[in-house]
Order: sequence, then C-alpha cells, then structure tokens
Amino acid sequence: MVRARRQREGARAAARFAAEPAHASRGTSVLSLACLCALALVVAPPLLGAAGWPYADALRWLLHSVCHQLPERSFHLLGEPLAVCHRCTGLYLGFALGVAAWPLLPALSARLAARPRCIVLFAVPLAIDWLIGNSAGSRFATGMVAAFPVGLLPLLALNQHGSRRLPPDHPDYKQGASQQ
Repeated sequence: MVRARRQREGARAAARFAAEPAHASRGTSVLSLACLCALALVVAPPLLGAAGWPYADALRWLLHSVCHQLPERSFHLLGEPLAVCHRCTGLYLGFALGVAAWPLLPALSARLAARPRCIVLFAVPLAIDWLIGNSAGSRFATGMVAAFPVGLLPLLALNQHGSRRLPPDHPDYKQGASQQ
C-alpha cells in the first residue's frame, strides 16, 4: 500500500515536471548560476595564477575539503592544475549539464522522476572505475555519468515547491497565487 502510494506520488511529480517546465522558474535560474560559479571556481585558480594573481591558491583552498587535489590526478590549464581532480571535475560538469539539459528532455526526465531511486544506478560505473583501476578519461567520464542525473533532483524539488498552492481559507490566499 505504501509502495503504491509512493508510485502514484512519483507519477504525479513526473507529470507535473513534464507539464510545468522548471527551466522558467527563478529558482532554476539561481541554481544554474550557482553551477556556473562552481565551474568558474574550478578553472579560476590556474587562469588567475598564470596571470600573476597572488591569491589563486586561496581559491584552490576553498575546494580542498571536498577533493584531494593531487596535481597528477588533475587536468592542467596553462601549466597549472585545476582546483579539483579529474573525477570531481566530471562531477561538477555533469551536474551543471544535468541542470541545463533535463528541462530539454521532458519525456526522459518524467520517466526518471517517477523512479528517482534509479539515479543511484548511474553511480555504478563510478564504483567499478574506482575498484578496477582507472585513467584520467575514465575518472572524468564516470564522474559526469554519475552526476548528470543528480541534476534532475533539485529541478524536481524546485518544481514541486513552485506548484504548491495556498488553501482558499489561508489568510495570504489570493486568487491564482502560488506560494513562492
């Protein structure tokens, strides 16, 4: 009974996501801007370091708690390593591409939204790559594959938040207004 209820809720969320594209909302714009800022933080240290800016390592320090930042496991730009490793670069880029692409794929996103637990399956190549040995390209690719579908989750949350309506007896209710 609980499973059937969850499936109905998932189907309703998927239909709502397909009918009301989240890419038009203010929250999605903020999310997209945050993704661009995170990507800029990844590539800024080598660019600014090559330009002689003395605080490039301070930017790299901002990401040291989420990535090992080993230079031999990082892409290099202008002779300097990026602020994160190959895999983390793939994770950041995959998430940003997911946020940008899912609204353009309504049928596929509706199917995945109906079964959000399937997103965990996209992490399987990441685990296999970690277990059997890897290369720079495989670390980057598996990071992108694992993070791309995760970009759908905040879009679903934003869409669900934007679709909530105030009940007519609520003091702040206005005809046709939704809770923002």
